[in-house]
Order: sequence, then C-alpha cells, then structure tokens
Amino acid sequence: LYALLIEEGRVEGVVGLLSLHLMPNGRGNVYPHHDLAFVVRDQAFRQAEEDALAYVNSLGLWPNDKDVRWRLIRPFDNRPVRRLTGASMGAAFVLGLSKLCVTTHALSTEKLAALDVKQVAISATCDASGRLHKVEQTGPKILAGFDEVPREFLRFIVVSSDCEIPRAWQTH
Repeated sequence: LYALLIEEGRVEGVVGLLSLHLMPNGRGNVYPHHDLAFVVRDQAFRQAEEDALAYVNSLGLWPNDKDVRWRLIRPFDNRPVRRLTGASMGAAFVLGLSKLCVTTHALSTEKLAALDVKQVAISATCDASGRLHKVEQTGPKILAGFDEVPREFLRFIVVSSDCEIPRAWQTH
C-alpha cells in the first residue's frame, strides 16, 4: 500500500510503496528489507513501528512463529529512500500488518481479509491502542498522492480526522 511522506529537507510530499512479506520460521520479529538496513530511522519512526506491532498483537493476529520483512520504495521516481523520520507510516504499518497477518489465523475477519489495500494511500500514525493520530504536513502529502499516483492505482487516501484538510479536498 502507499504511504504519503515528506522528503527529508524539503516540504514536498512523496509517495512510498510499502510492501510486507511474511517470512517462515521466525520469532515474531519485524525488520526492514536489506536495502533499507542502513537507512536511518528516527525515534518517532521506530515508535510508530513498535506501536503498530503492539496493536496487531493485541488483536491476536500476530504470528509468533513467523517474521515480517518490510520494504519501502519510491515507485514513481525510483529515487532511494535515504532517511525515515516521523510517525507518518504508523497507520500504514497497522493496516498492512493486519491484512498480512489475518491470513495466518482462522479468525472471523472476512472484511479485513477481503480489503484491497493496493489502492490505498495513508498518512497517519496509530498508537498501540489502535487510535489514529494526526501527522504533520498533510496537505503536501495528499498533493503528492494526487500528482504522483496514476488514478487507476489510487482509490482512497486515509488520514486522521484531526488533520487539517482544506474543505475543497474533502469532497474528492
């Protein structure tokens, strides 16, 4: 699914494509793909990762015998990801991990299993209790979603209800 972010040192939004892979024979860990191994992730970003894991675990979805490897690329300009800061990917982690992990359990979660996240873009954080929270610079991130992502690839943009969104954009 798409994550709407701000490029380091700039005020313009960028679109990242977050992919998650369930790895067999694990210990319940989450870790980045090897091409992100040396990318700096600040404390707020790491906290968003931890909160996402805690929430998915609280739902009883987390597979303790598998690991999840995540990857983030910039699919529309192919520039490398250099630094990950802030909590803007927290809700993307929650939705992606929940969707991925629901397939490993026989829980009655048909709606989540049927949810198509390939056409969703997210810029919000999610605390360990599952509540969405506001992130900064929502406007430039939404513009990046509209500008970079071809219309056939994007159906929904998800932000927290307390984000400041211009009224004209709310109808779109």
